[in-house]
Amino acid sequence: MYEPKLKLVDENTDLRNIKPYDWDLVIKDEPYYVCDLEGYYHTIGGHYGNNSLWCYPRNEKPTVDNLMQFNGIPVRWGFIVDDNNFKKFKHEPEVLHNHMITIIRNGKVFYIFPSSGVAYGAGKAMEIIESIGEHALGFNTIDFDKKMIGRKVWWHETPAIITRWIEGQACVMLEPDQTGHDTKIKFPVPAYFTNEGDEDEEDIKANILDKHIWWHRD
Repeated sequence: MYEPKLKLVDENTDLRNIKPYDWDLVIKDEPYYVCDLEGYYHTIGGHYGNNSLWCYPRNEKPTVDNLMQFNGIPVRWGFIVDDNNFKKFKHEPEVLHNHMITIIRNGKVFYIFPSSGVAYGAGKAMEIIESIGEHALGFNTIDFDKKMIGRKVWWHETPAIITRWIEGQACVMLEPDQTGHDTKIKFPVPAYFTNEGDEDEEDIKANILDKHIWWHRD
């Protein structure tokens, strides 16, 4: 049985054909590429098993001097719980309390939602982070916000395309896909929102967790 041995990068390592992964690694606001140098194991065992992953600054070419052993994670996800008192004016003015949960991606705000309690909010945040990791829009990849533009999806039963990513809100802007249609199509207003005089919508803002979006459309 073959057992790999430790082997580090040196001046004789061929670095000409490195193909980095699309992981969005950011270290102290500096973006990095992660690559696999097959055979150059710096760690035996641990999170990645026999680990030959290395990283280097995204604005530099890989060299023996800037390559670093990688035992980190591709994207840093976390959340912050913040207590809030807020005013509400209904019959009489009153002060109410809730928690705001902020999901963080690589140190930046990704999504904010209210919660009635810390335990529920923390559990919900972990659930969302797990689902984000498996999302069709590839939120762990470099330039995910650019790659999604023009993607074909379904909004309810209407063919649509993504036109914009709204940072900090985990939302996309959708427009009806006019391809193959002689007349301009719009998103129908849901029946429970319809009032007299309401018109169908030309675009719509939708949360990425919305169950009415089907992300795969040929």
